[in-house]
Amino acid sequence: MKNDKEVCEFIDELVSEAVSLAARSQFPLHFERSESSEAVYLSVARDAPDATVWYGLRIAAHQPAHVSSFDFEQLILPQRLTCESRHLATAQVGTWVADGSVVVADPREVDEALTAEALQRRRQYGHWRLSNHEFCQIRHRVHLRAKWAFELTRA
Repeated sequence: MKNDKEVCEFIDELVSEAVSLAARSQFPLHFERSESSEAVYLSVARDAPDATVWYGLRIAAHQPAHVSSFDFEQLILPQRLTCESRHLATAQVGTWVADGSVVVADPREVDEALTAEALQRRRQYGHWRLSNHEFCQIRHRVHLRAKWAFELTRA
């Protein structure tokens, strides 16, 4: 499933669709590919009255395995793609770009937090290596802060 060429190619099509839709709406969009699976993490930004809000979507053919993966809206593709499943997935991507759903952190904030932790480790221990689990925990903390900040502005 992780290496299914058809699913991987369709994920690429969905990413392209999201990039095109975001560009037409002039919404900044960032995406990252998982290093260990077919999963792709998309983040799109929209201006709100108080600040810019980022929304996240994870596209994959398997359920999330890491805590930070659960921070995103999930678009889980079936093992066997049909015309209907392709249509529904494309529609979900369009709705997500237009409306958002699950708040995530600005990707730059995530990168800054990961870099800061790596530098701290280097100063303390002489190396910067972080495990995948540690990377996920840091990402999750930053996403949670963004969600809490968003909720506070809505209270």
